Amino acid sequence: MAQIGAILVHSGLVGDQAVQAVSALTNSATVSTDGNLAPAGILLPTGVARWFDRRSGIAEAYPTLTFSQRPPSRTSRVFRTQVKFVYPVLESNLGPAASGVVPGPTRAYELTANLEFIVPDRSTAADRQVFWSYIIGLLVKKLYANDLAPTSDTGSPIVDAVLNFESVY
Repeated sequence: MAQIGAILVHSGLVGDQAVQAVSALTNSATVSTDGNLAPAGILLPTGVARWFDRRSGIAEAYPTLTFSQRPPSRTSRVFRTQVKFVYPVLESNLGPAASGVVPGPTRAYELTANLEFIVPDRSTAADRQVFWSYIIGLLVKKLYANDLAPTSDTGSPIVDAVLNFESVY
């Protein structure tokens, strides 16, 4: 289950105040891949908040989450929220080169998820809650009750497409 703290991107805070305004995120969807994304600050002037999972100790291998939100403007009456998660995988290092020097870590590839939510400012809280329920149902295979017993299978094709490269056709 994901626990997400308060995110203040357009708060007007700068420097250390802005870093403190972004809460740590924890993820314990599965025991073997528990993650802890620590705040890494807000990039100014863009207002993009960043989190890293620094457990690997190698900066090149930090899973990274970025978040930005643009409020409505005169030309666009929508809130635009963009979320990006990058999970880098390093090349296997089989030891020192012929010269005896161990090469530095390099990325082999990265798994990336880009989510963009476009929500009109006229939408009601009830509309947004129904919308969010659809999104969650698409991103998970089973929905669980408070006692952690599975209540329904979503039938979402997204899970199998990502985990097993299965197509919907």
